Amino acid sequence: MSIQQKKPLLIILFFLMSGSMLFAQGNPGAIWTTKNDCGDETQDANHYAIGEDVYINGSNFDPNTEYDWQIEGQPGQASCDPGQVVASATITTDENGDFCFYAYTVQNDDCGEYKVNVGNKGDNYRVDTNPAIDIEKSTNGEDADDPTGPQIFVGDPVLWEYTITNTGDVVLKDIEVTDDQVGYIDTISQLAPGESQTLQFDGTAQVGQYENIATAEGSVGNDKVSDSDPSHYYGVVKEPSLDIEKATNGQDADDPTGPEIM
Repeated sequence: MSIQQKKPLLIILFFLMSGSMLFAQGNPGAIWTTKNDCGDETQDANHYAIGEDVYINGSNFDPNTEYDWQIEGQPGQASCDPGQVVASATITTDENGDFCFYAYTVQNDDCGEYKVNVGNKGDNYRVDTNPAIDIEKSTNGEDADDPTGPQIFVGDPVLWEYTITNTGDVVLKDIEVTDDQVGYIDTISQLAPGESQTLQFDGTAQVGQYENIATAEGSVGNDKVSDSDPSHYYGVVKEPSLDIEKATNGQDADDPTGPEIM
């Protein structure tokens, strides 16, 4: 009786052990990324700069087996490419279940966190950037950072120019340009590193010393950068003036002898 009771238990244990063995035969491998070349796990790279190459390494996968891989921007605001796959393909392991391959070069519009997947294994890395912006404002062609700036007759036209330059190493997006006196100027959709764009705004000269400050603010993922620049002019009131022109027998005759008259 006791022997018959043990048989179902033995059968259950056999299937449980068989199942665990089947699960163990899955994909126990590990992956890691390295910078600009292949490397072992001690060279695992979690931070990249723009222009650096991402290599994906793996070991202890199933031998001679093909796996899908991809690099994707972390969802939400953690990446400049949220939820976007920036690189993907397939890789075949060697006879030992190992691999290493070039996957991607970090672009100048990448920033933040990216996740790497090979099969069901994952890793991640971060793109470190140095965003910066510069704005230069001029009044009627003069930089005029300091007063008094150019003298302009009251009522005459004033032309303000705003030159915005991306002085960092990553693409800036949604660059809003404002002026503390005249308000919103315009929005530049994006500027690549080293790229500039000039905006203009027209006004009319007012009397006395005038100052306004321009500000440009751009975005890189969740981060924002900004810069400001002042400009000046001095509004001068025109002095009243009178002019008289005299003619003699229809001639101007400012100098002698003038016209001869009989």
